[in-house]
Amino acid sequence: MSENDIHRARLYSALSMGFDRPDDELLWAIDEGSFAEAVSASASALNDDIEEAASALEEALPTEPSELRSAYAAAFGNENESTVSQYETGYAPGTLVTNTNQLADMAGFYRAFGLDIAAGRRDRADYLSTQLEFISHLATQRAYLEEEGDETGVEVVTDARASFIEDHLGRWVPRFVAEVREEIDEPFYRTLSNLLSALVENENEVLAISPEEFEAEPTAPLESLPGIERDEEGRLATSCGAMASPEPQQPGVER
Repeated sequence: MSENDIHRARLYSALSMGFDRPDDELLWAIDEGSFAEAVSASASALNDDIEEAASALEEALPTEPSELRSAYAAAFGNENESTVSQYETGYAPGTLVTNTNQLADMAGFYRAFGLDIAAGRRDRADYLSTQLEFISHLATQRAYLEEEGDETGVEVVTDARASFIEDHLGRWVPRFVAEVREEIDEPFYRTLSNLLSALVENENEVLAISPEEFEAEPTAPLESLPGIERDEEGRLATSCGAMASPEPQQPGVER
């Protein structure tokens, strides 16, 4: 199993690099051929669907890698202005403010394995590239612990990987991939998203998990409150008692 973990780690690392803002390292790897070589070799060691997606990606690599910078800006821009969001909270019900517990949970996963957002990075914990890099780290850790014969460590890392994919990555990747296919024309990002989809689907099978995917159009938090209704013209209206004080609750515990 450790060899498969190494291949998974390599694929997640390549996906993390590919979905991040194009830097000189990525452009060099594409131009020099090492990006395609790493993806192809590791994909062929896993399953046919992943290998097929990797082959399509290899054919879609840009002949002028520097053009990826403008393609990335047009597709993903930043967290506030973009065609497709690369942030989990962009797909979760509610807003960034109401999803602070989700962000705290992700940060807790990272800290539990001695990781944190690198100094100088402006991205949140729910950024796609960050999540993929974390799963790559877990796969590498699992391979090492298995080689060392640390069964307890292997179990801990495996459980963490399953939990993180089931609670986070696996819940929004299907929506993200669907939006890339619908909104983005750049072949590199379309085929990269297909590889991501194939890998996550394989993870669900291998880890025996079933992430509850975020709805395509989740109900707005305001409309889910008691007494919030719409009139015949679709305008929000509050009924009597909507502003009544709720029952006191214990404060949530942040992980």
